[in-house]
Amino acid sequence: MLRYCFSVLFIGSGWAALQYGGLWMAALGAVGLSFVLFHFVVGRKSNVRSLMNNRWYTGYLILISAMLGFATLHDLTKISGSSWSYWIQSVLLLGFSTAAIGITTAHELIHRRSRLLRGIGYFLLMLVNHGPWAHQHLHIHHRWVATPNDPATARYGENLYSFFLRSYGGLVVGSFRKDRPWGRFFWMATLIFSVAIGYFGGLAMMTAWWAQSLLAIFLLETANYIEHYGLARRKKPNGIYEPVGPAHSWDCDFFFSNTILLNLGHHSHHHESPMVHYQDLTQKSGPFRLPYGYLTMFLFAFIPPLWFSVAHPILDKKNSDTITLPLVA
Repeated sequence: MLRYCFSVLFIGSGWAALQYGGLWMAALGAVGLSFVLFHFVVGRKSNVRSLMNNRWYTGYLILISAMLGFATLHDLTKISGSSWSYWIQSVLLLGFSTAAIGITTAHELIHRRSRLLRGIGYFLLMLVNHGPWAHQHLHIHHRWVATPNDPATARYGENLYSFFLRSYGGLVVGSFRKDRPWGRFFWMATLIFSVAIGYFGGLAMMTAWWAQSLLAIFLLETANYIEHYGLARRKKPNGIYEPVGPAHSWDCDFFFSNTILLNLGHHSHHHESPMVHYQDLTQKSGPFRLPYGYLTMFLFAFIPPLWFSVAHPILDKKNSDTITLPLVA
């Protein structure tokens, strides 16, 4: 349980750094440095048993949701009349926090049966103007993952930036379809919130809110990009795709990545059993495993030739073993 508390440290030190600067900024740097050192010292560690009652793990999600909601809204109110350097610091810190912690927590909560917990998940998504993503993820991505019907599955040879435009653009356009009233509801709520922020907080506050939202969404799409890049489910002669299995996700067994991202690296298990809670996800023996942790793979994805040089040899070798067929851009 304690290993997940890194998120609490990051939210707390980040909020204090923005409010008070000085030594608190140094504390934030120390927390960030400890994250990096912890990652390299611990390295790979496939499965860690959950030793406490499920209520403690759910309570932790509620705690960090409350902390992040307070920190985000409070920091935004401080932006009006502040310097450009404070604006930039707030956008970067909020964007990384609402992506790595906020959207990750929201992802866990929208998979729960409790309406209250799903509602908290929707609230976290609204902090980054990404409410329609919940329906797209639950009803499109999980159904059509690793097929051409899923906009959140990156194709072989497709770079991150083309993928982002296709995936996020498809979500925005698709949420206005007549058969998806939930999409119009979320966009109307986003419009009302934007106008209210602009009216009460001014242009600086509204632009900061949208800037941190777009940064968080881009980081989310980067995660989508590396988690299913180039993987495809075979279509049977009857036109039905084979069931989702370990060969349709890139797994990550680096302990620190799974600590920060609530075991998101056990991705094939999540797709096989979407209702399994984060603390109970385990590493499957799938053929595709990220050679480095999420942070390193993100940096590779930002530079397409570097990403291709790492991912393609693994894909090409496995494809020669008839493991999967790549979706080609």
